[in-house]
Amino acid sequence: ESLFPTMTPPTPPSQLPPPSTPPLERRRILPLILIAIVSNSSYSCIAPILPLEMDKHQIPQHWVSLIFLLFPIGYSLSSLAVSRLFEKVGTGKVIAIGMGWQSLLFFWLGYVFEVSLAITNNDYHW
Repeated sequence: ESLFPTMTPPTPPSQLPPPSTPPLERRRILPLILIAIVSNSSYSCIAPILPLEMDKHQIPQHWVSLIFLLFPIGYSLSSLAVSRLFEKVGTGKVIAIGMGWQSLLFFWLGYVFEVSLAITNNDYHW
C-alpha cells in the first residue's frame, strides 16, 4: 500500500455539464440586463454631443470633464444606497423609482442650458 493516495485527474471543462439557470432566475436577470443596457447606452449617446453643446454656449472644458467624472462616482455611491433599499422596500419598487428618477433627470438635462443661461443673465422669469 502506498503512503500517498491516488488522485483522480480533474475532469476537463469540455466534459463538464453546462451550469443550469432556473427559469425564474432568467426572468429576474433579463430585465436588469436590459435596464443596464438602456441606461449605459443613453449615457453613451450624450458623450459625443455634450462637449459640442458646451462649446456652443462657451462653457469651459473643465466643466465637461467634471460632468463625465461625476457620473461614475455618483453611480458607485448610489449603488451602495440602492442595495440597502432593495432589502427594505423591495426590488420592484426600487426599479420603478430608479427608472422614474432617470426619466426626470434626462428630461431636465434637455433644459440645462436654458436654466443656466437664465441664471447667468439674472433672468428668472421662467
